[in-house]
Amino acid sequence: MQNAEYIAIRKIPDELKRRGLPSKHTAIGFRWTSRGVGGTVLKSVKVGGQRFTRSDWLDDFIQQLSERRDSKNEVVADTNEATSRAIAELEFDGI
Repeated sequence: MQNAEYIAIRKIPDELKRRGLPSKHTAIGFRWTSRGVGGTVLKSVKVGGQRFTRSDWLDDFIQQLSERRDSKNEVVADTNEATSRAIAELEFDGI
C-alpha cells in the first residue's frame, strides 16, 4: 500500500486512542518496534533519525496479536474441558 499513512513511533499511543483502543504509555511504540510482543514485532522504518511505522503495518500487528490471543484462549478452554473430564472420570472411579 503506497498511500499508507506514516505514524511517528512516539505517536502510536495517540493513534491507538484515535482508534478507540486502550491508551498505552509513550514507550509502547519503541517496545513494539524493537522487542515486539511474544515474537511479533511491529514493522518500522527510520527516516532522518526518526522511526516511523505505517497505519497498515499497525493494523497487521494488532491483527496478529489478536489472533494469537484468540488461539491461546482456545487452548485454555480445551485444557479446562480436558481437566473437567479427567476429574469426572476419577470421581466416577472413586479416586
